[in-house]
Amino acid sequence: MDIIKADTVEQYNRFFGFHTQHPLVSVVHFDGSENQPDAHKMTFGFYALFLKKTVGCTINYGKTMYDYDDETVVCFAPGQTIAVHRIEDGPAPMDEIPVIWEIILQAKAQMYREGKHQWDENYPTVPILENDVRRGWGYVLVPEKDTPVQNVYDEATPFFNDHTGTDNGTSRQDIIAYGAVVFDGEPAYKGLWDGQWLSEQPYVVLHRLAVADRWKRQGMAVRYIQAVCGLALSRGIRSFKVDTNYDNFYMQRVFSRLGFTYCGRIRYDAGERMAYEKRL
Repeated sequence: MDIIKADTVEQYNRFFGFHTQHPLVSVVHFDGSENQPDAHKMTFGFYALFLKKTVGCTINYGKTMYDYDDETVVCFAPGQTIAVHRIEDGPAPMDEIPVIWEIILQAKAQMYREGKHQWDENYPTVPILENDVRRGWGYVLVPEKDTPVQNVYDEATPFFNDHTGTDNGTSRQDIIAYGAVVFDGEPAYKGLWDGQWLSEQPYVVLHRLAVADRWKRQGMAVRYIQAVCGLALSRGIRSFKVDTNYDNFYMQRVFSRLGFTYCGRIRYDAGERMAYEKRL
């Protein structure tokens, strides 16, 4: 990916299609940009502040991903080079299920090795994944277009895939993560006990999140959840509810890091789960 040099406000505005009204100061709204590439790298020649209303992109400085959420401010200084990657949304096509199932099996194997009991031979199953996709719940995270999957992190751009096969330059084998993103509610959440939800408004819920083995320990679960936040906000949803097992300490840490609040316990046929909510 070529690095774009924006030494002046005029050069920056010209790249994104903004009108320059002052040579030294510019305030722009990216919803009005004429040019928003899926990914770009840029070196700044001036100070810049990004006010993020939603998590619509990921930002990397070298191999470090900025740890920011919606409604925060990100600052850049002259001479700093960053990589910006837009996050797009769309459901997974049905023919991606074999690859998704392999990722689920990898997650089950890890849980078995670690002695965890959230998933087993009865959950999740292929019919459950097929139902996810059929109902428009199944979302996959894939690398940036035209970027080899081996170039992880600073050159790889996760976004929600809405293409089948390799039409967008990305092989189905390159899927980073899978999850069921549901806007229809979760019946078990009506029976929350030993606590209370932060709100009773419409919400998005995430189930069956799994990251492929080759992409683990690279912050991809965090990126996936951030993308779901952006997708929910784009639909006017201001609440994000999730649950996890008592022995899934990794997801508990992820939820805490991303600002979710523990709200109590819910029960499925397979047992109790810890329930969390985040206001968006």
